[in-house]
Amino acid sequence: MRYFAASYVCWRKTDPEWRIVTMRRLILIAMVLILSPLSLLSSAQESKPKSRLLDENEPDIGKFMRAKLQHSQKLIESLAGEDYEAMAKSSQEMSLLTLAAQWQLLQTEDYLHESIAFRRSADAITAAAKKKNLDGAALAYVEMTMNCIKCHKLVRHSKMAAVESPELEAVVARARQKALQSIAVPAPMQAVK
Repeated sequence: MRYFAASYVCWRKTDPEWRIVTMRRLILIAMVLILSPLSLLSSAQESKPKSRLLDENEPDIGKFMRAKLQHSQKLIESLAGEDYEAMAKSSQEMSLLTLAAQWQLLQTEDYLHESIAFRRSADAITAAAKKKNLDGAALAYVEMTMNCIKCHKLVRHSKMAAVESPELEAVVARARQKALQSIAVPAPMQAVK
């Protein structure tokens, strides 16, 4: 009986019709496996524009954040190359970005705190660069990066409504005015007669 079963299996494998049927089955399975991911890919591409509503509604914020990212990249390059002049310039530009209207995404105390902390870190980098203190600038850069991450986390996970208190608006106005005064260039001195 064993001999018969073994010869039957050998006979099936050598039968040309069996090979054709097996080949057709393999081709069919391969086609299904190849086309299934492609159909999923096309349906994913169709649904992609629906998830980009934030980008369509607020394109300025995306451009603004990309500009901030470029300044940050220039800053890390200047830190790595010990280019104190470029370091000071990039950190000053990042500090100035905090005064722009696009920066003010939320009107909450937490957001204001994170924004001020970010600006202080950027200003600390500028001060360290002017003193040619690489370690101080690197430490301030790490602090600025942490402030940036905390702020992004706050904005992403913020479920609070915007606070419309006159006290907070006054604090924001004072902080903005103080920052503008600290970076303002003094007027040229007049000649004394």
